[in-house]
Amino acid sequence: TDSSTAAIEGCRMPAMSESPFPGDPAVYAPAASTWMYVNGNDTGGPYLPWQQTVGGLTPGTTYLFSFHASNAYAPGRSDTVVPVLRTLLGGAPIGPDFEVAYETAAQGDTWTRFATTFTAGAASATLSIFDTALGTSGDEWALTAIGLQACAIPTAVTLASFEALAGDGVAVLSW
Repeated sequence: TDSSTAAIEGCRMPAMSESPFPGDPAVYAPAASTWMYVNGNDTGGPYLPWQQTVGGLTPGTTYLFSFHASNAYAPGRSDTVVPVLRTLLGGAPIGPDFEVAYETAAQGDTWTRFATTFTAGAASATLSIFDTALGTSGDEWALTAIGLQACAIPTAVTLASFEALAGDGVAVLSW
């Protein structure tokens, strides 16, 4: 691999290759050279690679739970099992299942942001990311930039006055 790719040391499968997370400025996620590698799922059922209990939540508030994942197979390679990730809140699924697709050689190694929302029912909650794909022949993926944030509460605005005047092919608005 070149210096932009972090090879998975000690792995006897040369098909594995993952680039550092370049960051995602659109969601204020900084670049990171570290990430968690998940090496397939041979448990016979959903596998739990990540879980955390978070506090400081406000009951009744909607939160955005997000993370970035990447297929750890080298771009242009594929196998029989595609990683499928499921997010849970207190053991119950929230949002859709997320498929971490194989990358083509042309697109190169990519990180995809996955996100779902939930409404807090208590001041703390246990969030989990499960791997629901079964098998070790291709179910290789990387995880980073896990985030949780409160969604903005819309604020109603009352206009003191509003006026619309028809002009020559134009409308003039003032408030």
